[in-house]
Amino acid sequence: MLLRTAALLLLALPAPQEPPFHLDLPAGYGPFQSEDGPAPGEVWVATDPALPARLRVEHYRVESLGARAELVARSRQQDFWPGFLRGARVGNSVIQPWSGAWAGQEEAAGTRVLYRQRERDWVILERIAVLGRHLVTVTWEGPEAEEGDGAALLGRFRIPEAWQAEPVPEEDRERGAGAAARRLPARGAWEILVDVSDFSFQEVRVEIRFAAFDPAEAQPGAALEWRLPPLAEVDLDWNTALREGRDPQARVALLQGDRCRVEADEEGLHRLRYRLPVQADAARARAYGIVPGPECLAFLDPLWLAVPLPRGKEETGWREPPPWRLEVRLPSHMAALSHASPESEVLEDEARVRRVGFPPLARGQAWPFVFVGRYREVRGLERRHWIRVAAKATQPREALREIERLDQALTGLWPGARRPWRVLTYPGVPDRSLPGVLLLDEEAGWLDRPLDSVVQGVTLRTGLARRLGAHAFSVRLRGVGSASPWLSLSLGEYAAARLLEAAGREAEAGALRTWWAEREAALGELPEPLSLLPWADLTGPRWLLCRGPRVWEALEREAGRETLDRVLDARLQGGGTWTTEDLRRDLEAATGRSLEAWFRAHVYGRIPPPQPEAAAGG
Repeated sequence: MLLRTAALLLLALPAPQEPPFHLDLPAGYGPFQSEDGPAPGEVWVATDPALPARLRVEHYRVESLGARAELVARSRQQDFWPGFLRGARVGNSVIQPWSGAWAGQEEAAGTRVLYRQRERDWVILERIAVLGRHLVTVTWEGPEAEEGDGAALLGRFRIPEAWQAEPVPEEDRERGAGAAARRLPARGAWEILVDVSDFSFQEVRVEIRFAAFDPAEAQPGAALEWRLPPLAEVDLDWNTALREGRDPQARVALLQGDRCRVEADEEGLHRLRYRLPVQADAARARAYGIVPGPECLAFLDPLWLAVPLPRGKEETGWREPPPWRLEVRLPSHMAALSHASPESEVLEDEARVRRVGFPPLARGQAWPFVFVGRYREVRGLERRHWIRVAAKATQPREALREIERLDQALTGLWPGARRPWRVLTYPGVPDRSLPGVLLLDEEAGWLDRPLDSVVQGVTLRTGLARRLGAHAFSVRLRGVGSASPWLSLSLGEYAAARLLEAAGREAEAGALRTWWAEREAALGELPEPLSLLPWADLTGPRWLLCRGPRVWEALEREAGRETLDRVLDARLQGGGTWTTEDLRRDLEAATGRSLEAWFRAHVYGRIPPPQPEAAAGG
């Protein structure tokens, strides 16, 4: 379940000049050559042209602990290898799982792939080992008649010391902070035009007007270097006009690679225009935050935006989202949706195109996002929600009204969570919380199944409570630092049980808590301190959805429910960002006693918190 999902979460490793492992190759094989892999890592390939045969050694450093070789192999057997065989257009293919000891590891996994091509039978032998954060894969491919020699070659491979698992940290000595807790201010204010008026959605045109906050950067002629999205094609006609002086309002110089230099105009604004060929490479577009769908587009993650690079060396950390204003040009029969209702709409191009403008969003809230498609408004109890016209949900009102009832329970617990928002549906995207928007994946079936139907061990109503809990503690109040997943995901899961209780759904709240306990028992020992668990845990073991909320419940018992609720509501009222140390200090001020040892054991350490039964027995 790891390789495809976690490809974007792999940590970059420098490619060495010589392989860090030693393996005697049979006669005929050339030396190992370093290659670029599908994700940042170390990839080494040796070939025997006479057979022909190929040996490939890959090493990646994954973000999340707890992955298992058998799950990685199973994912590849279900997703990667069938796609590979279809793409190669081969015949008589067979995919067989393999498991056993390999490369000095007692538990390894892999795959044996047979296929026929060019009237010859071929075989691929794959071996996979996971050692802490290290994922090692060795693959041999060659004629089936040479399979025995290929298996023997794989059997001689030994994982080098540099790729062995590091000792698991027993304590987070940075107390949930780390580099990600350093808050870097926004660089400036943005005005963005997104042009999707091309009815075929073949490309997107983006124009940025950037007003730097630094007075030196806002002087006419001041130059900033920008990084372009990998998909971007700078508008050459527009830049030619700039170079020839026909447009005195901006000056842009193209640099090597994905860089360009932009000079501020007479108003002190930096302007840039480029194109994104979305449909020509839809898979890559998704990797950079644009999700194409059937007659719809979603701009989610900010990687589709060009961004100014910092001057000189700057500390790493969490960059505060900028203030921004957004306009969208789109076919007139479609809608553009963002954090609020449009503040302006103008018809252009003989009424075939509509230009929609949204009110500004204050700094620190979110990076720019927008959804384009055909939508209809559906009324819930008190709100109007946006449902895509082509969505499967034909009768979504029951679920929408239940979401609003759960929201009433939630704001009864924490009034600071009250704010305007709407449900918005889109196909094939993970559920997400955004300012003014609770985004639901149409393909998850949230709005087209009975509320009492069971999905992944819990009711659909419980799943909606989870979405709403996560929404409450991830938009107005955002965790920063290494413990931000616990401050958002785990707190949202804890909140789901609380609001189910408040809504009179005690049985479902109890079932959710039972799920936490059973899941935690099945996982075994926590692989690292809770405050160091990354977001990638959500696509793997999901400690953040079992141990995480149980620690929040234990914290509630330690500090008192009313005290914890007051602290959470005060933080929601104020909004902004917080760390686990902010939480600890708030609770200590409210209770008048130290919680340092408690946090060190259960949040910054790996010790399970005391449960009510254990406390009573002691």
